[in-house]
Amino acid sequence: MRSTTACPTPSKEHVIGHDSENPRRQGAELWARRAADELRRISGRRPAGAELTETELRVARLAAEGRANKEIAAAMFMSVHTVEAHLSRVYRKLGLRSRTGLARQAAITAEPEPKP
Repeated sequence: MRSTTACPTPSKEHVIGHDSENPRRQGAELWARRAADELRRISGRRPAGAELTETELRVARLAAEGRANKEIAAAMFMSVHTVEAHLSRVYRKLGLRSRTGLARQAAITAEPEPKP
């Protein structure tokens, strides 16, 4: 047999708390934190500086190894046009004019391979 006594409905203050704006603020903070994490992950748009981004560095290393733009594009899952854009920024940031200069720069600054 069912009880005829109704369960009390919780009040808004009981569910949300005394500050009705609190969940909204918490939600905004959560989304802001997620957006900041995502921007850090993809590098976001940063002011142009002398430092190469991770992607520019990878493209530059592959180019310095002698790979063609088409090969770099295939290896990094991007278009040839994107590779060209990255290389243009690399040349500008490093003060270089050609792929040959990039290869020379890479040979000078090459880090020794870690031993297994």
